[in-house]
Amino acid sequence: MAKKSKSKKAAETVQAEAETNKQEEEKDPSQSKDLFRELAELALFGFCLVVFFKTFVWQNFQIPTPSMENSLLIGDHITANTFMFKGGTEIEKKLFPFRDIVRGDVVVFKWPGDDRQDWIKRCIGLPGDRFEIIAERVYINGEILGEDYTYYKKPSIGTDRDASIGYRPKGYYEMKPGLEHAEYIKPNENSYTLREIKDATVQYLSRFRTQDPETFDRVIARLKAAEPDVIPEGFYIMMGDNRNRSFDSRKWGLVPKEFVHGRGYLVWWSYGEDEGSHEAKGFSLIWSYVRVVFEFHKRTHWDESFELIK
Repeated sequence: MAKKSKSKKAAETVQAEAETNKQEEEKDPSQSKDLFRELAELALFGFCLVVFFKTFVWQNFQIPTPSMENSLLIGDHITANTFMFKGGTEIEKKLFPFRDIVRGDVVVFKWPGDDRQDWIKRCIGLPGDRFEIIAERVYINGEILGEDYTYYKKPSIGTDRDASIGYRPKGYYEMKPGLEHAEYIKPNENSYTLREIKDATVQYLSRFRTQDPETFDRVIARLKAAEPDVIPEGFYIMMGDNRNRSFDSRKWGLVPKEFVHGRGYLVWWSYGEDEGSHEAKGFSLIWSYVRVVFEFHKRTHWDESFELIK
């Protein structure tokens, strides 16, 4: 009986404490307000962190054209590191993972012909290089540049993802565009001198003469300061891996360092989009978004998703 009495008293004590705590909480609503405030502050901090990284460190882009096949495919959604090429003082370079662009980097930049457009190509020429292209072979300082990423294929059974073509061969969505059921073709036998590329640079940058005269004067001064056959300081030659289908530095010139966004880092979703879909308007544009819901699994290249860009 004594044990039961003690147990009963203990239970009554616990119940009394619970009722007391409940009454105190009801009397002091500030505790729940403090919890709400902490959650709101945490959410705000998380939002600011995401905005900071998205603005200054990582940005997402989508590949609209076949110019970088077979490294990057039409419809690939990529993340670029926009922090590493920021430069800075020598102390900042020691504290942060800054570095200069190196040959072979896949670079996101503003197109000199229209700085509202972001383009992605591979860096082929660096400041100080003696550069020329003979029969589509790149020569750096008199030696042929070894390039294992260049691509000279064409589809042989209509796999070029042309949005205007209704016919789709069997297995179309399982194929990477132009990579399977394709045949090799010869590269275009074109040659380019650095002087021609520099002339194209001036032509495409001329729009900044009135739009941003300070940038234009600074860029042109750097162009004129270098030797005729040497890439000037602060300029890069960018070319697509799919050489026969790339509109790049061979046509519109050098890329100033002021136009560089960052380095392509990761393909987080490889989605087999139709060629030309980036120019869709009206109903075609709406359908391109709606279609993702129905054809997500069929068009996704699973083996290419979550792959580092090389």
